[in-house]
Amino acid sequence: MSVLISVIMPSYNGMKYIKEAVGSVLAQPFSDFELIITDDGSTDGTREYLTELEKEHGQCVRTIFLEKNKGIGNARNAAIARAEGECLMFIDQDDFLEPDALAKVADSLRDEPAVDVVCFGVNRVDDAGKLIQAFPPELSGKALRWDLCTVWTYAVRRSIVVDNGIKFPVDSMNEDMIFSLQVARCTDAITKLNQCLYNYRVNELSTSRHMSEKFDRYPASRRRVFEECKNAYDAVEDKEDRKLIFLTALAYYYSIQFGIFRNCDRNTKLKEYRLHRKALEECFGDYLHGHPVTLFRPKCRRFIYRLVVWVSYRMEKYFGQAFFERFILIMGRQ
Repeated sequence: MSVLISVIMPSYNGMKYIKEAVGSVLAQPFSDFELIITDDGSTDGTREYLTELEKEHGQCVRTIFLEKNKGIGNARNAAIARAEGECLMFIDQDDFLEPDALAKVADSLRDEPAVDVVCFGVNRVDDAGKLIQAFPPELSGKALRWDLCTVWTYAVRRSIVVDNGIKFPVDSMNEDMIFSLQVARCTDAITKLNQCLYNYRVNELSTSRHMSEKFDRYPASRRRVFEECKNAYDAVEDKEDRKLIFLTALAYYYSIQFGIFRNCDRNTKLKEYRLHRKALEECFGDYLHGHPVTLFRPKCRRFIYRLVVWVSYRMEKYFGQAFFERFILIMGRQ
């Protein structure tokens, strides 16, 4: 079945939200798509629901049932291997698309046949699906290229993924960012739509206190993003591209300190800071001290992100890591 867009959805014990996610795809007025859902060993009735769903919508819905739960990366890889669409889009089981999302992506692909990636904005919504905040894409050009992060913020031509052997890491954290960095390394033919086409549901059950346990389970994950940034850095020669890649690595590094682990206990904060600092040094040590980090040039990410990176980088560089450790301990809540 040759279609324009393959929509990839991993699922695992998702009965609370998956019907809404699936419904948001099937209700699209655009019809040249397939929805591939990989169930990763669900035990809550999701499998039974998906079996009936494929019987009812077999013309556009395909399901894959994995016997052993191996994580979202493996589930997405299995779906990509079965995909037949010219373009790949991703949706998680607890999120949902805007009603005209597929049509707008399809129009962009048809209007710009040389484009490989179409980016779009995201709405953060609460558990009931009510809008919290809209995040339309702000960047363009090189900055947009190296700002790819979560895979449900863009559509990518399947040939870019398949021909370059791009896969999601298995048994790892940060699957989206690692995948996206590989995509960005393989193409600079990227455009954007100035609309929010995806609704990301804020799940209060996913709290930061569990993140350190996951990193402990997959310790190599602490360096995978830095490794991919370094691979991208080495693959390009343009100075502006290299600055943007370096800022991407730093933005991720500081988001660990002030975002993911800001509300954790003292020991967890210090442990994760030291381990991620070590990973950054091991992967980016030669570059870490060789680049000036400016506040306004290049304009990478939103201003508040640039400000946090700029201030944090100087604080750590000029006052030392011991001072920075004391600083991060007072950030967030205990």
